[in-house]
Amino acid sequence: MNKISGTNMGELLVEMGWLTATEIEAALSVAHETEQPLGHILMLRGKLTSKEVQAFILAQSLLRDGYIEKSDARRALTISTWSGLSLEDSLLVFL
Repeated sequence: MNKISGTNMGELLVEMGWLTATEIEAALSVAHETEQPLGHILMLRGKLTSKEVQAFILAQSLLRDGYIEKSDARRALTISTWSGLSLEDSLLVFL
């Protein structure tokens, strides 16, 4: 079974090209062993900032609740990262 499925943070990171599936699988392994959240492991490894983790968690929640589409999440996450805007403000740019 592929651990990267649904609308989870790992899937979004891979789909957006921020990390490879191999990097996510390695981080998931450490997360499982240490009982730490994936986002925390990715921050410790220098792959994401705290703000980026927060934005991805919010995007994941909005996707799961059906408030936004994946394409909107991708655009908002990209805008948020490049501009420094919050994910919410980034969504307002084009929604």
